[in-house]
Amino acid sequence: LLNKSEDEEIENKELNEVELADLFADKDLYDRLAMSIAPEIYGHEDIKKALLLLLVGGI
Repeated sequence: LLNKSEDEEIENKELNEVELADLFADKDLYDRLAMSIAPEIYGHEDIKKALLLLLVGGI
């Protein structure tokens, strides 16, 4: 990842069914995913949501 130290990199792992169910049950999943885009940039939530939809093919 760019601009991330080795300690900050997220480990790739597969989620089990319980973890996936918990993830999809989260009412704030859309907001959390949008906020995870460029977390160094504060604000601009609408732009981040638009980028998220573009990335996953929602538009």
